[in-house]
Amino acid sequence: MSGGGGSIGGSGSFNPESTGSWTDFGTGAMMPPFVMGANPNDGAQNIVPNIKININFSDPMDSTSVSTSGNIKLYKITYSSGSETKTPVSITSALDTSAKIAIVTPGTNLTAGKYRVIATGALKSATGVFMGDPQTAHNTSSYEQFQSAFEVGANTAVDNTKPTVIATWPDNNATNIQVNPGQLTIQFSEGMDPSSITANTITLKRNTTNITGTV
Repeated sequence: MSGGGGSIGGSGSFNPESTGSWTDFGTGAMMPPFVMGANPNDGAQNIVPNIKININFSDPMDSTSVSTSGNIKLYKITYSSGSETKTPVSITSALDTSAKIAIVTPGTNLTAGKYRVIATGALKSATGVFMGDPQTAHNTSSYEQFQSAFEVGANTAVDNTKPTVIATWPDNNATNIQVNPGQLTIQFSEGMDPSSITANTITLKRNTTNITGTV
């Protein structure tokens, strides 16, 4: 390590009297955010035409970087004579209430075929750390930091079926539940739009009194 006033020897011990060097890595949240996954999953098939794409991040994200045009991209992918063509698809992107999920909404229903969603290095965390490394000029919308592909089915109909609740914990009308049960869970019949899951749409009450909690 470089600097002055001490060094770390080969054994890993620090000698403050010896001459050496050190590197100051700074303080604060410097780890860049990263994509933990996307829905639809990479390689998913028979996706409905009116899909909303979710991109899950490791950290709360800066809302402006997510909503800025070009920082998240969606392409329709076609092939001809072994050559790939990427056609941009009009989208809007916004964060859910947790700020960890970007919801990508196509301007119109998607047609049958393969699509690729891309998160670029211009995206940054709520603390201002870019996904792409500024040292290598990767913190721009031209640098593809993450990509995931899926296919809209040729015979897959638009999803107009309302989701339903298929299970809860505790069960409906359950008794003798401990006073500090921890998390209460609700299971839906299909994947839900994260932006619709809020303290206004899901509430916990004792008779008519709202119980404070986090959704």
